[in-house]
Formats: sequence, structure tokens, C-alpha cells
Amino acid sequence: MKGMIEISIDVNTGGLEEIFSKYPAEAKKMIQDEFSRWARGTANKAKKRAPYRTGNLARSIMGMKTESGATASANVEYAKYVESPPLGVPMKRKMTRTQYLYNSAMEELDEMIARLNERIADYFDMKK
Repeated sequence: MKGMIEISIDVNTGGLEEIFSKYPAEAKKMIQDEFSRWARGTANKAKKRAPYRTGNLARSIMGMKTESGATASANVEYAKYVESPPLGVPMKRKMTRTQYLYNSAMEELDEMIARLNERIADYFDMKK
């Protein structure tokens, strides 16, 4: 879609795939669950932060699990103009913009990492 903006997390990024390949299946499931939770949480926060004129932008925001991670996106033509960089496009004219998707994704990422650290530590403590 032409104007859509998207932010994703993916286990195939960098060295994550190699690290996760050494984890037991239960730990991989935890990671996949947390990625899905990140996407839903990001979408919910972004919907609340999105500027509201008609509600169309907020309704277009979705979070979903992908094959190797998760993604959150705003799916209307003008989404990239409302979001400021780094997800949105640079603008030459003065316009009120907000990082509704980016800020939501970064907040959820911090929360996801904390939950994952705790869940994985608990998992490996139980296995001892």
C-alpha cells in the first residue's frame, strides 16, 4: 500500500536467528508469544496516540504476528505524512505531526524485553 507505514521485529534480523536456534521449543514459543504481544500492544497504544479527525487513521492501525516475528502498521494513504521521521517522510511545509506508531513500538519493545528476560530466566531456573 502506497502510504502505509510499518515497523517490525523479526528473529531473522542480525544474530537473533542463530541465538534462538539454540533455544528449546518452549523458549521459542515464549519469544513468539511476546512478539505477538508486542504487535498488539503497539497497535493499541498507537491507536490512542494517533491524531483524531475522522478516526480513519486509528482504525487502520493493526498489529499482527508474522512467520518470523511481528509487525505493527498504519494502513491509510496519509499515514506516513502524519507520523514524523524516522517512520514518516520528511516534509517541506509546516505541519503538526506525531510519532504515534514509532513511540508506541519503542515503549512496547522495552516492556517486551523486560517480560522476555523474566520469562526466560524463570524457564531456565525451572529446568535446573
